[in-house]
Amino acid sequence: MYVLWLSATEDNGGSKSVRFSEPPARNPSQDKAAKERTTDVATMAQPIRVNKQPPKQRVLTLEDLGKTPPLRNQDIRKGPRVSHRVLVFPFGEKAKDAWAKFYDLAQDEPSSMNRHLQVITELRHHLPRTCKLCLIPRKGDRNDSQHGYFVASNETPEQLALAKDLETIQRVMDILQAKKPPYWERPLRDCLSVMEHRWTSKTI
Repeated sequence: MYVLWLSATEDNGGSKSVRFSEPPARNPSQDKAAKERTTDVATMAQPIRVNKQPPKQRVLTLEDLGKTPPLRNQDIRKGPRVSHRVLVFPFGEKAKDAWAKFYDLAQDEPSSMNRHLQVITELRHHLPRTCKLCLIPRKGDRNDSQHGYFVASNETPEQLALAKDLETIQRVMDILQAKKPPYWERPLRDCLSVMEHRWTSKTI
């Protein structure tokens, strides 16, 4: 694509004139660096494998999701206190490893921590925006924790209504390849940023 360069000059009388010319010459090394940066960003923004569909899981019903909790309330003047709850799919170490193996992702990576991080980063390209990463207690050990993806919460009426969106919940279940329906749980952290989270052996 040819781009004309617009420049303005002023003569001794104070009048201005506008002319079109070729753009100033660029340094070839700058062009190469810019192209590499563009390629890197484009690569990062693309899912690794979009042509491999995840296997369909069992079809969910509203009964599978359990009783929906009341709206969260921290003000006793408005009624009984209700703690925060999320409708969550647990996504621990075994689930991350299985997901990475299915998509042949980071199989040569010796560090399970790095492999799990790549899985979570990749999932951002596939999951709905309303699906968030969180930290939840590990079942059977309330002193331990694991990652989970929640599809609804009782934080607001809008978020609570997502618990009835079976189509989206089913989609998340298929993407995560979850074998069981999500359940209501009290999160340890409401929303987890992958880049801000300090990875430890107990939370990956």
